Order: sequence, then C-alpha cells, then structure tokens
Amino acid sequence: MNRNTGLAIVHIAKKEQGMGEEKYRGFLEEHTGKRSAADFNPVEMRVVIKAFQAQGFKIKGSAIDKDVLIRLIKKLFHQVSRANNEALALRRRLFKFNHTTDLEQLTIEQLKEVYEDLQRAAYQGARQW
Repeated sequence: MNRNTGLAIVHIAKKEQGMGEEKYRGFLEEHTGKRSAADFNPVEMRVVIKAFQAQGFKIKGSAIDKDVLIRLIKKLFHQVSRANNEALALRRRLFKFNHTTDLEQLTIEQLKEVYEDLQRAAYQGARQW
C-alpha cells in the first residue's frame, strides 16, 4: 500500500468511527507514539489501520471515495508535472480515453486507471533523476 492510500484509509476510518480531532490524535499516539498520520512509516500505517479494523472498521472493495481519489490524482499530477514532462502526455491520454479532462466526470474505475498511470509516471520520473 502506498503512503497516500494509507493516509486516505486512516482518514476514512476516522470519519466512519466518528472520532473528534483530540480522540483521533490520542488514538494515533496510543498505537504509534505519533500524533499525526503524516509522520507514519509503512509499519505504523498498517498498525493503525489494523487498530481501526479491530474497532469494527471495514475496508470496502473501494476504500477510497471519489472525492479522495480526485484529490490524490491532483496532488500526484502536480508532482509528476514538476518532475518531468509527462504531464501533457497524461492529460492527452485522459482526454483520448475518457473524452474529458474533468476528473469529476469520470467513474471510480476510470479514476483508478488515471491514478495508476500517474503512479507509473511518478516512478519513471524518479528513476530518471
């Protein structure tokens, strides 16, 4: 699981569990010693997700809702476009296969494909440096 997916799952679990900010921070600190999920390493992320699951949180087939996925895509798109020149090619691909560049008009499945393309582009851009 990548970092952004882990953060999204943790925040979805927080919302579904109805945790206020202080209770959430206390929960994180109790399980990892850290008060912010942004500071977690991959092991700590899994520990917190397992702790949420122990309280009844279930990761659905698509744990990330459309709004969260769009935010992740926009953030990753920005990182990719800064790192290399693949942003224009990705935008063209988005239009070619989906006939739109408006992420709001895409289905969850289409958004997942776009996100995977961006992850590949980010990885390839990182390897070039």
